[in-house]
Parts: sequence; structure tokens; C-alpha cells
Amino acid sequence: MTGAASPVWWARWGPLSAWLAASRPPLSPPILLLSFPRSGSSWLGETLGQAANALYLREPINLSYQADGGRGTVVEIDPARPLPAYRLAATRAFHGIPAFKPGIVQWPDQWRLAQRSQRRVVIKEVNPRACPWFLAAFRPRVVFLVRHPAAVCLSYRRMGWWQGTTPEQWEGHGARQAGALRVALDALREYPDQRIVTYEDLCAEPMTAFRSLFAFCALTWDAGSEAFIQGHTTQGDDAPGSTSRHSQAMPDAWRGRVSAEELAALRRGFAAASLPWYNHDDDW
Repeated sequence: MTGAASPVWWARWGPLSAWLAASRPPLSPPILLLSFPRSGSSWLGETLGQAANALYLREPINLSYQADGGRGTVVEIDPARPLPAYRLAATRAFHGIPAFKPGIVQWPDQWRLAQRSQRRVVIKEVNPRACPWFLAAFRPRVVFLVRHPAAVCLSYRRMGWWQGTTPEQWEGHGARQAGALRVALDALREYPDQRIVTYEDLCAEPMTAFRSLFAFCALTWDAGSEAFIQGHTTQGDDAPGSTSRHSQAMPDAWRGRVSAEELAALRRGFAAASLPWYNHDDDW
């Protein structure tokens, strides 16, 4: 992994880039937006990441790990011995060194050196199993996003990441989701600087919910933020990676697209971890 491809000129110089970043530290603490994949974190990340005082990075750790030959996204991370690619990418990201490719550094103009001391790093990541290490190593302010497991499964299948053709596969996917969420929840239980939100609550009242998250994250709320949220919650397309959506239609979009047998299997797998979300019959 190298910063040579970064769209930010000062991030391409290795140790000199680290010195420049350290001489102009961003606001503390950094923000970590964490979720299981396909839970709406790109929508959440872009919304918070476009704030006037944000320095946004989209999956710098996961995508760097993948580029380094890593396999899988939701992988075990030993806090005592983190994977080398994880450690290097996370150190750069949490210290606000944008030595990453353009797909990770979405808005290069945010990263001007003169503005760093008035801005806050916002990192979107999708490995809940890394949560204990993130908290111990970097002490971020955390927004943890959770989405209904059926919606996550359908998104996986639509992306071609998972077949989902048998009840056993649905039960297994439910267990995998729940197991990863349990790791993060246990780590966050006694952690003071965190907020847990559901995708469904964000969709129901996006302006109110996002305004509360902006305040929690100490990000600037202004007319530009309102316009961004309005434009990304009242219109959208059907592309899998789109972050524009008719938000109020999204929470129940999975209903009617999963058979009763598949849904029962998914619920069995998800229930095994005894999580505080999606426990009632009405949720299914």
C-alpha cells in the first residue's frame, strides 16, 4: 500500500507526509462509522463526510487490506496482533493522512493543509469484528449502524456476493451477521463515546436523525448539509451502490422478496446471538 496514488499532493511523500500531518493535527477525536457490509454505511458516511469540517475516508482500512491481498471483509482482528495491512492503513487513516486512492479519498479539496486544524477525520468501515481493536488503539467517537438482516442478505445477493438459494444458507448468513454485530456490541457496551443507530430509524426521519448525529460527532450542520440530505433521501435510483434513495420506502423494501422458509431460517441464525434488535414478530 502506498500513498503514491493519492489525489492529495502532500500525502504522497511517506515520512514527510506523516510529519506534515502531525504538525497540523485535525480535531480530536476522529469519527468512526462502523457497520456490517450492505447496511447503509455509504449513505451515512457520505452524509456525515460532506460536512463543512469533515475529512472523509471511505473504507481506507478494508480496501487497503483487500488491495494487499486480504480475503474477506468481516475478518477476525486480534487486538494484540492486528494484521499488518490493517495496522498501517488504520494508523494513516486515524491520524488523518490521506495516503489512499481516489475511491477512498472522495473529496480531495477537504484535505488542504491550511484547513486541517479546523476539521475532523470521519472514517467509514465495514468490519464490526475489528471494533475492539479500533477502540483500544485509536479511541474514536463511534457511530455504529445496524440494519435488518433480511435487507442485508438481499443486498448481498443483488451484489453477487452470496447465492442465498437454500434455508441453510439463509440461517448461516443470519448467524454470521449476528456474530459480527455481537463482537462490536460487546466492545461498545462500556465504551462512553458511542452512538448506536438503526438504518430504519435513519430512513424514517432522516433530517432529524442526521441532525442529531451531526451534533454528536461535532460536525458542522449548515444549509449545505440540509440540502445534501434532502437530495439524497427524497429521490434516488435503483443502482446497488447508490447513496440516493427514497428513504421512507427503504426499511420495508425487503418485505415480499423473501420466502417464509428463508425468513424463518434467517431469523433462527440471527437470534442465536441474542442481540437487542429485530427480536419481535412484527420485525419479521
